Amino acid sequence: MEVEMSDSEHEVSSRNFRDAVVSGVYQISKPVMFNMAHFGSQSEAQLVRELKPVGVLDAYGNLIGVRFQNVVGDDEHVLAYSETAPNARIYQGSKDGFQLAIDTVYIEHPTSPIFCISVPVLDKRYMANIPAGRQKIEMQLRVVEGCLDSKECTHFKPRSTGSERAFIILPGPENQELFSKLKKGMSCIILEEVPWRSSDETSKLVRAKVA
Repeated sequence: MEVEMSDSEHEVSSRNFRDAVVSGVYQISKPVMFNMAHFGSQSEAQLVRELKPVGVLDAYGNLIGVRFQNVVGDDEHVLAYSETAPNARIYQGSKDGFQLAIDTVYIEHPTSPIFCISVPVLDKRYMANIPAGRQKIEMQLRVVEGCLDSKECTHFKPRSTGSERAFIILPGPENQELFSKLKKGMSCIILEEVPWRSSDETSKLVRAKVA
């Protein structure tokens, strides 16, 4: 015999499921895509002007990892607009802050699906004290049509699970087609080194696939 849940019981069940999804994402050491609904919190995430990806290379030019940095302020538990896709946002920080970020986006898109891509990030303290022999590079997020050859991209090195992640948040029906293409392998989102000069060979730029 089936037992119907009340609206309040259904909401509790849905919230528990969302919490479990987010907790699971924070335990995964590589990029992952997932859907997300709002949490119903009464607060909003702290908005900052920008969060730009900065990569770190080892002595051999291999990408160790990345962190999204705010040039004029803090980069922990904050939300910023991104030009990666229509109305896209970048959030970086803890699970609690991620919930606030989703609810902040949901205020502007209350009836739309919200698609998310989790990206493991380097620790803030590590970025402030880069070991000798390692180098920072400015990077950018970019949507690429079609599939990239695996030789064109550096694989993210698995990182120990921690309290922070970055998320590319894609709200609204305008991103539904993109998310569908990402899941089918018809498009991808990459982190790509920003060339210093227009004459730089694109084939030699550092790239990492995030979705």
